[in-house]
Amino acid sequence: MPKKIREEFTGGVVDISLPDEAVGLIMSVAGPESLCEEIGTLIGWYRFQECCRSSAPAAGEIRDHLNNVASQVLRLRESIGLLPEEFKANSSVRLLKAKNEFFESFAERLERDLITLQVLCGLGVAEIQSSKSGSKKQELEHSLLSEVSALFEAIPGMQMTKAAYIAAEVLKAAGVKAPDWIKTDGGVLAAGDGGAARERVRAYRKTKGV
Repeated sequence: MPKKIREEFTGGVVDISLPDEAVGLIMSVAGPESLCEEIGTLIGWYRFQECCRSSAPAAGEIRDHLNNVASQVLRLRESIGLLPEEFKANSSVRLLKAKNEFFESFAERLERDLITLQVLCGLGVAEIQSSKSGSKKQELEHSLLSEVSALFEAIPGMQMTKAAYIAAEVLKAAGVKAPDWIKTDGGVLAAGDGGAARERVRAYRKTKGV
């Protein structure tokens, strides 16, 4: 019997609230009045995506399930090919009355669909095996740090180094989980020095061609 994959988070209320410490950091910069709201929206979207990510099945679990589905589809195709001629003839009579088609045309269409499903499962397995799970896990944090930094960079006179540093501090105050390559303090982002935060932003944008 196939193993059930755990239920995934697919929706809910988006929490755009910011703790007082994060608001204080944002307000200390002479930016637009909408800055808190914009950053809150970004962090809220991150929280939503993080809930989806944290509830998603492990890559190995998905791979095993896809392999299992592909194997069952193959067995089904083989079993359909062994159906007795009498069954096919009787089924053609029923199908002609219901759908005006013979069993052979129905079986050919089903065979094409099953082959398509097998191919899709194989492609899914190949994608999982070729993906770098570590970098994928950090994608949300990389993106959030870059986007929040960009909001601060848009403030006249704000240098990228300072913008990236403040962004990292705001994320730390908001309790954003730290990826492996960011120094942590109690499991949350630690900005370190401004240059380090800036390089993290630059590295992410380079991968995205920004």
